[in-house]
Amino acid sequence: MARKRKPPSPHSCETLPVLRPEHGSLPLWCTMLFTLLLAALTELFLLRAEHALAKARLAAFEGLLKKCACFLRTSSENSNWPSSVTSSPLMMRGRRLLEDICSALGISGEEKRKPDKGKRESGKESSAGRRDGAKARPRRARHPGASQKIYRADETVDVDAQECPRCRSRRVRRGAAGVLHQVIEIAVKRIVKHFIVWESVCAECGCRFRAPLPPDARYGFGIEAAALVSFLAALGMTRRKIGEFFRQVCRTDISQGGIQNGLDRASGAAEPHYGAIGRESRRVPVGHVDETGSPTFGPAGRRKHWLWALVSSALCFFMILDTRSAGAFIQLVGDWAGILVSDGFAVYLKWAGEARQSCLAHLLRKARKFAEDPVPEIARGGRWILAELGRLNKMADNPPTSGEYMAWKGRFSRCVRKYEAFGGELGAYARHLRREADCIVTFLKYEGVEPTNNRCERAIRPYVCRRKTSYGCTSAHGEVDISRLLTLHETCRLNGRSTYEELKTALEHRARGRTPSLYWIRKAGMKSGARSPGNYALNRLARPAEWYE
Repeated sequence: MARKRKPPSPHSCETLPVLRPEHGSLPLWCTMLFTLLLAALTELFLLRAEHALAKARLAAFEGLLKKCACFLRTSSENSNWPSSVTSSPLMMRGRRLLEDICSALGISGEEKRKPDKGKRESGKESSAGRRDGAKARPRRARHPGASQKIYRADETVDVDAQECPRCRSRRVRRGAAGVLHQVIEIAVKRIVKHFIVWESVCAECGCRFRAPLPPDARYGFGIEAAALVSFLAALGMTRRKIGEFFRQVCRTDISQGGIQNGLDRASGAAEPHYGAIGRESRRVPVGHVDETGSPTFGPAGRRKHWLWALVSSALCFFMILDTRSAGAFIQLVGDWAGILVSDGFAVYLKWAGEARQSCLAHLLRKARKFAEDPVPEIARGGRWILAELGRLNKMADNPPTSGEYMAWKGRFSRCVRKYEAFGGELGAYARHLRREADCIVTFLKYEGVEPTNNRCERAIRPYVCRRKTSYGCTSAHGEVDISRLLTLHETCRLNGRSTYEELKTALEHRARGRTPSLYWIRKAGMKSGARSPGNYALNRLARPAEWYE
């Protein structure tokens, strides 16, 4: 049987067109033109392919350069190299070259800190997909590190090697590069001035008299000594410790009366600052208020006074009053009617200003106490309330959508309704949450409001530590001094200013009968969002609005 022949392929040599003789031969110029066109097209194709390959290589090289520049920039900023290395001429030239490369490649400072979303998601998947169920180890905190600041040198010493460390040869010459090593020494120098006051005689009437002392020499200690005494007192040191510091460090004996004299002088000089800080603190839109006990030991015995604090983001105002009533609170805030951030003290619950934020930290602490109760039903209710308040506290960093907020509000309402009929402390706590339902979500409605009162708690913490060592004040005059010094010190700390320099400047102006510049306090008030107060009455206490479902 004959094998069937396979049809020819369309690309086989049998199907190719053949130039038959009847077509005739082409002229020579056509063949040359066809060859030139074919060569030109081939060259263009090869150039295009080579250009695309070079462009891809250049893009990959540019990406590699960007990664290298970001790595070098991050490692140079977050390294713990000594100042002798970071301040060397070679490192300075390398840092300038790196900045030029980063600017040429278009790398900004925010780009290197931007987290990689893909890596973050892949990391979550890898940690969640572990077979053994073990949690991923937390990543180490990327502390930026701190290097010593290079100050202007008062003395420069050249250090040359005497012998070679390898061959012990003494034929050593100085090289071209040097490394800077900075040593800071603190020298406390006592300066004593003797003023000889001569007796003078009037040539006309024969009156004998003495010339008056300069304004800054009327006391036994100068302006800088009084400023140092007041600064140490503002830090929380007792009078005995201040006297010991002067004896051992300054090599000067100072009595308890001399210390009190310095405190009185600094307190009088800081009076304009205290008044300006009080005025600006009553203009901020958001204020944190808290109080703590301040015992006073006087001739009549021990009395309980209270330290009140009105704190904002850049201002801190203290007052020591003899009561913890609504009148003392009105005396602190004056005509201020902004947003109040406070704990659950009964005086604050009647605030009728713009709004009030109840501290979530106090509520969480109490809910945690119920969650650890041995009674199962109380512990179950405490855990539920603790979980819902914890979710609300996390919303300060991750603002919720309207749906998430309504879902949380529904769960919180069911929880409160279930346990408010309980007896005992859990029922009272649930009823308190029912009344405070509007005030625990204020930070979600207003910008710049914090969910807790930690800012004010941190501000009064130094005084609490001081109270444990000094046991309070002994007179109303001492309470005024402490209020002024603490107000100035905490406000300077919030604004990055030197309390010692402010006290020294205030004492110098007071000795010359002048008023110091208070522009930085007004600037701090504007930084806190200060505004002019409205026409409000002094009484801010009214019944808060009820919360409806």
